[in-house]
Amino acid sequence: MGRRFSYRSSLDFLLNLQRSGIKLGLDRTVNLLEAIGDPQDHFRSVHIAGTNGKGSVATYLNSILYHGGFRSGLFTSPHLVEYAERVRVDGEAISRADLKSIVSDIAEPVLETGASFFEATTAVAFEEFRRKRVQVAAVEVGMGGRLDSTNVLKPELTAITSIDFDHVRYLGKTLGEIAGEKAGIIKPGVPVVTGELGKGARAAVGKVARSRGSKLYEVGRHAEYGMLGMDIGGCYFEYRGLRGRRIFKTSMPGLHQPANASLAVLLAELLEDRGIKIDDAAMERGVEAALWPGRLQVLSERPLIIADGAHNVAGARMLARSLEDMGVFPAITVFAVLRDKRYKDMLRHLAGISRRFIFTRPASDRALPVARLKEAAGELGVRGSGVGRVDRAVERALVGLGENDALLICGSLFAVGEAMHYMGFKPERVRLC
Repeated sequence: MGRRFSYRSSLDFLLNLQRSGIKLGLDRTVNLLEAIGDPQDHFRSVHIAGTNGKGSVATYLNSILYHGGFRSGLFTSPHLVEYAERVRVDGEAISRADLKSIVSDIAEPVLETGASFFEATTAVAFEEFRRKRVQVAAVEVGMGGRLDSTNVLKPELTAITSIDFDHVRYLGKTLGEIAGEKAGIIKPGVPVVTGELGKGARAAVGKVARSRGSKLYEVGRHAEYGMLGMDIGGCYFEYRGLRGRRIFKTSMPGLHQPANASLAVLLAELLEDRGIKIDDAAMERGVEAALWPGRLQVLSERPLIIADGAHNVAGARMLARSLEDMGVFPAITVFAVLRDKRYKDMLRHLAGISRRFIFTRPASDRALPVARLKEAAGELGVRGSGVGRVDRAVERALVGLGENDALLICGSLFAVGEAMHYMGFKPERVRLC
C-alpha cells in the first residue's frame, strides 16, 4: 500500500511532473500502463490527431456516443482552469474523489517508470475509464501522434482533423514531416478518417494508410457539408454522408465547426461497421448538445465578450474569418501567445478585425514577453498597449468597453484559461454533452 493522497496533494504530484518537460516516446507509457493492469484494454476507443480541430471533433463524437446510449469517455488537453477538465465520463469531469484515489494507486509506478506529466495524465484517464466502465472513449492526441503517449491504444478508428505548422521543433519543419508524425496513429487494418487536408499532407497520410492496409475516408469525398447559417449561438449546416442528406445544428459558432462536426458524424457512421450502432436522431442530438469551452465561446452578450483558444496561424486566420462573417469587430483584443508560435502572422490576421490590442502574457515559461509583442505590433503598424498579467489585461479592457462593444481574448489557451478563471468561469463544472 503506497501513500494515500488528498485531492490537493494529488494535483501537486501531477503538476510537479511538468518540471521534467516534454518526453516523446512510448516505452515509459507502456511500462506504466502495464504496471497498473493495462486499463487501455478495457474500453474501446477512437483516436484523434490533428493540428487544429481535434478537441472539437473528440467533443462532438463523445456527445454523439453519449446520446447514442453508450457510456462515453473523453480525454483532451490542455485544461483551461482545472486539471479535471482533461478527463470526462459522460461529459462530466473526473471527481476529486476519483482523482485522488487513482493518483494514490498509480503514484509509485509513475515514479518508478520516470513518467512525464502527460504520460501520467494518460494513465489517470485510462484508469478512470476502466473504473467507470466506459464503453467507447474519444481520445485526443496530446502532440503529434507517432510518439504521443496515447498511441498505445488499439482503436476502432483513427482520425486526423487537419495538418498545419505547429510544434515544428518536435514534429518537423514541413507539412509532409508533420503529416508523417500525425499519421503515426494509423493502425494496421484500422480505418482512418481525415478532414480536408492539403495536397502534400493528404499524400503523406495516404501513403501511410496504404502501407498499413487501412482504408482512408475523407471529409470532402466520402462526406460533404455546407454552411446554412451562423451566429454567435452556433451553426446550421447540411451534411451528406454515408446515410444520405441531413441537417445539423451546432451550439458552437465558427466557420470551421461544420467541418469538425461532419468529421465526427462520419466517424459515428463508420462505427456501425465496428458494432457500435448510433441512430440518426442520436447523432443530431449529440452534435447540438456538444460544448467545447474556450473555443469561440461567448462569455457575455452585453458587452459581447468572446474567448477563443486559437494558438497558431491557421487558428487565428479561421477566428478572424468567422468573426468577420458574423459581423463582430472587437473594439479591444486581449492577445497573448507562446514564444514558439508564428505570432506576427497571427497578428496580421487579427489586426484586420480588431480596433486595438492589449498585449499580455500567461503564467507559462513558454510565454512570449509583452515587449516582443509590442515590438512586432509596431512593425506591423498595429495599435496596442501592454500589461504584464492576463487578469490585469482583462480588467483594463473591461474598463474601456462600452455596452455595445466587443472584447476578444485569444492567442493562447493558457491565456484564455486565466481570463476565464479571473471572470469566474468554471469549465470543469460544465457538462460537455
